[in-house]
Amino acid sequence: MKCLRIILCSLSVLALAFWVLSTGCSFPANPDTTPPQISILHPADGEVVTGVVPIVVAATDNDEVKLIRVFVDGVEVFSGPFSSTTFNWDTGPLADNRDHFIAATAEDPEGNIGTTPIIAVRVVGSALPDTLAPVIRILNPLNGQIVSNPVRIVTQVTDDSPIQKVEFYIDGALVNTDVEFPYEYIWDVSGLINGSRHSIFAWAYDASGFSSASNVVSVTVATNVQGDIKAPKVTILFPAANSIFSASTQGTINVAADASDESGIDRVEFFIDGVFKSADSTAPYEYLWDLAPFADGQTHTVYVKAFDKAGNDNAALVAVKINP
Repeated sequence: MKCLRIILCSLSVLALAFWVLSTGCSFPANPDTTPPQISILHPADGEVVTGVVPIVVAATDNDEVKLIRVFVDGVEVFSGPFSSTTFNWDTGPLADNRDHFIAATAEDPEGNIGTTPIIAVRVVGSALPDTLAPVIRILNPLNGQIVSNPVRIVTQVTDDSPIQKVEFYIDGALVNTDVEFPYEYIWDVSGLINGSRHSIFAWAYDASGFSSASNVVSVTVATNVQGDIKAPKVTILFPAANSIFSASTQGTINVAADASDESGIDRVEFFIDGVFKSADSTAPYEYLWDLAPFADGQTHTVYVKAFDKAGNDNAALVAVKINP
């Protein structure tokens, strides 16, 4: 009886297979739900472009690529049945020295669509302008150094445009402007308190109107210092360097700093463009900055100085842009 059941089952399987072959029917395959992979090979994100610019796009799929579309600022500028393409984009109508955004999509026969990340390019009208700020570092004195009179502050400045001037700041206040190479300043410390700590930074401007700040260097005046001469640690938590804010939409921002020291923090002082604004003696150390008076579209400095219980101090600085 068992053998008879096995024979009948085998005959049923054979009959089903014969019916499938004779009728041309097949079992449905799993549907394709995988979208194509697509990339923008040119231009690069953040590139400055002018004239006719080739937009190079390439796509792959586990089946085939049916259609590629290219978009500029959300408007379709090209479409075609290719897996890779180069579209020559005339940037002339958009040459406004602003960022414009490129994206592309790829579609396979099943209707799956893959999308590139959006890239931004700056479109300019003619020759590429200088868009880079100078790079400036204080080479002397070194951070943490004990100095005596006179102190030679030496900077190193590099840029692709001529340097217009270098400003020198001591404890957040402008003390000298140098318009000729080498950019340096002889600092007279004879009238300062023995053992006092001071912070130095410099600001470089190029002929194209771009500017940037140097590293901050903290020094101790004289050599016969006793007791605690270790500077506190200070960090600007907000805003981040090179942030951009709008006074009309944000109004105020909360400048926040973190400070620590073995002997304890006495206070943290806040300066905007080198001008004292507020002091906070209790953590978290904060200052509410009203942006309206600074909403000129220019770069401004946030300078924070921390003092410990022994009178040692240290500073941090960031530059931000405030739009109207």
